[in-house]
Amino acid sequence: MKLEITQQALDDLKRIKKGNKDKALEIMFKIEHVLQKSPFIGKKLKGRYNHQRSYRIGNHRIIYTLTSTTLTIKRIDHRKDVYKK
Repeated sequence: MKLEITQQALDDLKRIKKGNKDKALEIMFKIEHVLQKSPFIGKKLKGRYNHQRSYRIGNHRIIYTLTSTTLTIKRIDHRKDVYKK
């Protein structure tokens, strides 16, 4: 499955890396080794986030979409902030 990461998600990851490098590395590991291999593991979202999924890594969430060939990472942020933007 092809992996795409939006500019917003890259910016989110850079911000996390400034505060906690180990957490940023853990998130990248999970994206590459868990989500890419088992993309349906995340929870389906509802409401304005319909057709998107959320994967939990501690207090952080990865918001992503799936097509038949592509996994697109939209946001990576703390659980209290990820749904606000």
